[in-house]
Amino acid sequence: MVYGVNKTGTTAAKFLSIEVGSNAVGMGGAYTSIANDATAMYWNPAGLSFHDTKEVYFNHANWIADISFDYFGITFLMNNKSVLGFNLTSVTMDEMEVTRYGNENTGETFRAADYAIGSTYALNLTDRFSVGFNGKYIQQSIANSHAKCFAVDFGTLFITPFGFTLGTSISNFGPKLRMTGDDLLIGADVDENIEGNNESVTGVLSTDYFDLPLVLRIGISDEVKLGLRNTLVLSLDAVSPN
Repeated sequence: MVYGVNKTGTTAAKFLSIEVGSNAVGMGGAYTSIANDATAMYWNPAGLSFHDTKEVYFNHANWIADISFDYFGITFLMNNKSVLGFNLTSVTMDEMEVTRYGNENTGETFRAADYAIGSTYALNLTDRFSVGFNGKYIQQSIANSHAKCFAVDFGTLFITPFGFTLGTSISNFGPKLRMTGDDLLIGADVDENIEGNNESVTGVLSTDYFDLPLVLRIGISDEVKLGLRNTLVLSLDAVSPN
């Protein structure tokens, strides 16, 4: 796999960039035009109907700092041309102790977690071309603050007359995320130079809006038969993050 990136910045819901599926990860993420299982809802939703996918898929990974990453997907055949799927992505961790400046032993704890719940519909328009859509609800939370929104993924898959397969997908297209919640409420003195005013007016800390990790993928793949039992799969993806 070759990387050539000159874009830098910060996005919200970065957990949506965690690659799903041992098969796809083992291929370096060059899976846009192959996507032939329930992980297609992440890589390219069009792959569901193209491969008549009907299965239950679960992926668990232990990350650093005792962080758990999980992906669950289930797909159903609607008819010989369309497939319906549901998916859940989560990043969770154990409770952590609250520490404050000058008071590290508060005895309080808090939780942090990220979730994305999605539904996918894929349809074969012809015997060579399919399209797929994945709509999802995204939420990030830490202690009593959270950010949430809806986003969509879109993909296409096409078997060319030359034999190779061409796939394209756009992931995480949606509005910007902004943190809100009770943890952003503070007591504030509007003007310390005025005597007799209310010194504990409730104020709200305003956070910035951050883009979702929008990704455009274009992939091409082909299969080469090696004898009667073996097949060599060649795949190449071009990925452009926002």
